[in-house]
Amino acid sequence: MAIAFSVCLIGATVALYIFEPPFGRLNEFNLALENNLAAWWSGMLLALVALHATDGAMLNRELSPSVARGWWLIAIVLIFLSADEVGSLHERLGGLGQAYGFGKWAFLLPLGAVLGLVFWTALYLLWQAKGRHRRQVWPVLSGFLLLGSVALQEFVEHEFEWSNVYLKASRVGIEEGTELVGMLVLLRCTMDHTAQCFRKGIGAFSALVQLRRGFCGGLLLSVPLAVIVTISLDDLAHRGRPADWLAAVAFLAAAAIVIRRILRNESGARDWVLAGTCILASITAVILGPYGIVEAGSVELARRAIIFTILGLVMCACWVNWPRPRDSGTALVLLAVGYGLAALVPRPEVSAFLVPLVLACFAFWRNTLDESRASLEDLRVSRQI
Repeated sequence: MAIAFSVCLIGATVALYIFEPPFGRLNEFNLALENNLAAWWSGMLLALVALHATDGAMLNRELSPSVARGWWLIAIVLIFLSADEVGSLHERLGGLGQAYGFGKWAFLLPLGAVLGLVFWTALYLLWQAKGRHRRQVWPVLSGFLLLGSVALQEFVEHEFEWSNVYLKASRVGIEEGTELVGMLVLLRCTMDHTAQCFRKGIGAFSALVQLRRGFCGGLLLSVPLAVIVTISLDDLAHRGRPADWLAAVAFLAAAAIVIRRILRNESGARDWVLAGTCILASITAVILGPYGIVEAGSVELARRAIIFTILGLVMCACWVNWPRPRDSGTALVLLAVGYGLAALVPRPEVSAFLVPLVLACFAFWRNTLDESRASLEDLRVSRQI
């Protein structure tokens, strides 16, 4: 399915450049643009590969700690690339270097050197382990080389005049296609880790459950920084939004926890609705702009705050333990208080970014909490048997 959708996006991008239809919803499928469905797909595909890589780390953390560290390092690089894909980080760093008179590559080259050092350290750790771990080096290296070639293609893009529409469309198609192929190669390689987790009874994306306190803490600490940085940017109309990347990834992680239950055949209709709503919220965080305002008397509310409130109500309906609703009461009251405070922030553009992040943090915490309780219950039952 990932391959089919990626091919469709590449074809749509080329067609949009050749036929140049009127601007509209069709541009949601243009891989060359920001803040659309195509950008969400590229960024979240990298985040999904990072999740699979963490399964590799969890599989080997006791048998081979060095291999586990290698997969953690690869996951870190992938998460940064995901943030760059949705949040337009390298474009802004290039512009910042030019603004200070240092040149476009002044900040990009040191960043590339750090990422390269982390990546090659990860490959060295896998190579040293030999056996099947060494064999995994080649597909990982191939995937990252394809991703890295995009930087060279961008350099060529700015060095030549692409006046012919067919040449321009081909260049864009090759560049975006190369990037997606690299992601799919990495996805195919890392999916094996998740399959092994299931076979060994660990379950998919176990890092999200076992390290949930650390992830929740890091997520909460990142929220104010992400909002402050994003609202300070003056190019949000045509560049990605860092705060929305954070919300989209948090919603994706929340959905992954529920999908973990679905894959174990331990879910009902509510889990399907909850997973779908989390994924819809992840998409909405990227494709819906922060500028719409709705006036309620003398109060101005961000349109996004209202839409995410509706999505939050759907999630709450899935979280409530209907036989014993009091079990969920305290948590839902906390969400309502946090939500209300975020929605009533005096500046609507702040609440436009803050409300999705509040819901994303809560969704991730609540889903991992439910999964952690289920895991403890399974452990208790197995010990009794």
